[in-house]
Amino acid sequence: MDPNQATPAGVVKLAGLQRYALSFLARRSAPLLRAHGLLRAVKTAPVLVGEISAERVLVLAPHPDDEAIGCGGTLAKHQRAGASVHVLFMTDGGSRVEASDNRSLEERIAHRRGEAKASLALLGIRHATFGDVPDGELNRSENAVKDLANLIERFDPDLIYVPSFLEQHLDHRAANVVLLRAVGDTTRGFTCCGYEVSAPLVPNWLVDISDVAALKRQAIDAYSSQLTHTDYRHAALGLNAFRAGSILDLEGGFAEAFIRLPWHDYRTWCESTLRDL
Repeated sequence: MDPNQATPAGVVKLAGLQRYALSFLARRSAPLLRAHGLLRAVKTAPVLVGEISAERVLVLAPHPDDEAIGCGGTLAKHQRAGASVHVLFMTDGGSRVEASDNRSLEERIAHRRGEAKASLALLGIRHATFGDVPDGELNRSENAVKDLANLIERFDPDLIYVPSFLEQHLDHRAANVVLLRAVGDTTRGFTCCGYEVSAPLVPNWLVDISDVAALKRQAIDAYSSQLTHTDYRHAALGLNAFRAGSILDLEGGFAEAFIRLPWHDYRTWCESTLRDL
């Protein structure tokens, strides 16, 4: 049967079943959501941000390419709005190696940094800092904490982007731990935005990136070494298309999703979630 030819009664019945199913799932999932600090996000309606102001934006990227995959479109919009954007690549990006890669560590790191610079240039971003923490060791690095604390002191950001604390990758979650330790009990009034790379989040803030989706695609493509085994471009833009279509009802559009909260609220939620994971 063609769903488009359904009778009004059929439509009403289907809508009733959908409401029942959603209600059932909400009741059953509430304890799990509450345990991981997500229930509040489920009850928060996502908001489309039509215009982005010229803020001081700091982006934490555990690896070169996370920034392009997770929030490349939004960063391009920040740059177009006249924001001052600085990206911190927290690890060297070259420590993990494929069996077929016989280059030296220095060559791999240099290549990855070259890709990062090319990607940022496409987005219009001119300022970046490259860390030297080996892949997989971010959660054990005291230097990463000190370097981030110093950068925040110098740059004084209004907005910090970081992979959400719900990410699957250890380094992605560890970026939040480094941020927590670097900031401490500061009275700074910045806002924190958790972005999605390897795991979808429950967003309360969406950015329509339809007009810069092509730039995001090019920025991801600049990381050719990372696309050899995994099609991050397809995955990222597919998720962006889903966000735009399912939540914002933008036909053929793209949107990036975030957990956006004032720092102290983000810190409380992050600490609770990481403790339970």
